[in-house]
Amino acid sequence: MSVAAGRGRVPAPEGGSAPSGSSGWSARDGAGERIRVTHVISGLELGGAETMLYRLLDASDRARFEHSVISLSSFGPLAPSIAALEVRVSALGMRRGRLQARPLGRLARGLASRRPHVVHTWMDHANLLGGLLARAGRGPRSGAKVLWGVHGSLHPRESKRSSRVTSRACTVIARRVPDRVVSCSQRLAEMLVEQGYDAGRMTVIPNGFDLSWFRPEPARGRALRAQLGVGETETIVGLAGRYHPQKDHRSFVRAAGIVARARADVRFLLCGSGVEGANRELMGWIAQAGIAQRCILLGPVADMRDVFNAIDLLVCSSSFGEAFPLVLGEAMACGLPCVTTAVGDAAAIVGDAGRVVPIRDPGALAEEILSSLSMSPAERQAAASAARARIEERYDLAAVTTAFERLYLDLCGGAFGSPPAGAGLP
Repeated sequence: MSVAAGRGRVPAPEGGSAPSGSSGWSARDGAGERIRVTHVISGLELGGAETMLYRLLDASDRARFEHSVISLSSFGPLAPSIAALEVRVSALGMRRGRLQARPLGRLARGLASRRPHVVHTWMDHANLLGGLLARAGRGPRSGAKVLWGVHGSLHPRESKRSSRVTSRACTVIARRVPDRVVSCSQRLAEMLVEQGYDAGRMTVIPNGFDLSWFRPEPARGRALRAQLGVGETETIVGLAGRYHPQKDHRSFVRAAGIVARARADVRFLLCGSGVEGANRELMGWIAQAGIAQRCILLGPVADMRDVFNAIDLLVCSSSFGEAFPLVLGEAMACGLPCVTTAVGDAAAIVGDAGRVVPIRDPGALAEEILSSLSMSPAERQAAASAARARIEERYDLAAVTTAFERLYLDLCGGAFGSPPAGAGLP
């Protein structure tokens, strides 16, 4: 996922970062005070939820909201970018899958020292631990509200046991701990309500995209194609995502093999963590599909705008766990047609501007890829315009940020004045 590079130094772990210097909350004097929102998240790697947190912090009205971030694990690649926004960042050093007393103590002290009005937790582990500790810390001087953020579902076989246990624990306490739950996906919200979450506490706010950052830039695309040695008459089909069973690279490679036999001019570009020549499993699938000479493996990419402007079609082959694939919105904002599996809200994201196939069906995936590649230049231009227009209309970052800020104000019970101005979500 693309994030603007930060220039700030990564702060010291919890206890070493500078205090915010803001006073305690009081409904009486709230009108002249910024709302303090502390975000608790499992880590700061380049995942979908983590990227959305960064975008929200970057776009938020700093005159009205004071944000801080606590990572349960370590400082990841996003920490310098967040620190560059002059947002306080702390890391607790918790090992994944293990409950540890010291990091939990640091989390409790971190929440107490910040005295937030809202504790916004992101994903199951942070929802469970951050939510419980925020609730436990409520007292006569603390009016902190708890907002859970949910961003994906688990596969019963592919997900780690610790993740499944955490998810079940969240379901058990979901009607008692969070004041509100915000889902990035309508389908995920419906699934959670079916599992036992309170529908009355559920809100859907989708991921948002900065349309000044993600936009058609043909010069970027030409530069990358020249660097990769791709001819002007060649067509590139791309897949962007870390190497993980969730992304279902195997189905994509099988579909690519079918496409390659039908079209001699097509090449396939794959990028993301673990997507490289040293990946023996992936290379074995590519060899079996007979497309070794037609594949370009880039590994992690610093700026995905180059890729989106270089390829001709973006494919999302994910088979589970993705509530709202960010890559679809980013590509569409760059004017790129997409073919996606019916995972999470993917069908709603692309709408009439893209094509949707069942999960784990390489034949259907190949058929829609070939159909997309057969478009005339005029049809392709219309598809590109429709893709960007859909993101502008439904997933603009400014509108998404306004929705979050209105939710924070609503949680605070109106003590901080009227909601922020600006257009809301459709």
